[in-house]
Amino acid sequence: MKALWNTFAFAAHNLRLMLKSEWHRFGYACVNFGSPVSMRAYCRGRGVDFQRLSGEERRRATAALGEHLMRSVGQVVPVVPVPLMATVFVHNPEAQALGARAEGGSRAAHRRLDRSAAHVYVPRRDLDYALDVGLRMLLMRHLVEENEGPTSRGSRSCPFLRYYANSIAHLVG
Repeated sequence: MKALWNTFAFAAHNLRLMLKSEWHRFGYACVNFGSPVSMRAYCRGRGVDFQRLSGEERRRATAALGEHLMRSVGQVVPVVPVPLMATVFVHNPEAQALGARAEGGSRAAHRRLDRSAAHVYVPRRDLDYALDVGLRMLLMRHLVEENEGPTSRGSRSCPFLRYYANSIAHLVG
């Protein structure tokens, strides 16, 4: 019964927001698929035969394979608005006004990502809109607050901001 009540309350809350034109989507999700990794080609190219390795050699070869797979996956991780804006606040925790510093930081991060051939998802093909969406999501999740401009909320939200920022840290550099 409680689950039914929670579902009704959630729907009613979102309907009220829609009627007041204050409803926003919950964010963006994006999926990319990379090229398959051929284990035969990997082993042949490195002269590795996992069946013949034992002990420490096998652990080192497995660790090297894991690093190779993580790099391959990392290259196709999509960049969506929230991690992009979280990166700005993590790198500039004292950012006070979005106007100059935070927006400039997010645009600089976007340029670096473009140069690195990262898969950046810009909703509506509008960078300003994407930055607004990222900031709005951080505000809605109470990870940043808005006084005279958006600011990081400090240590309580910091782990969550770092979580989002770390999802693209390998791409931002």
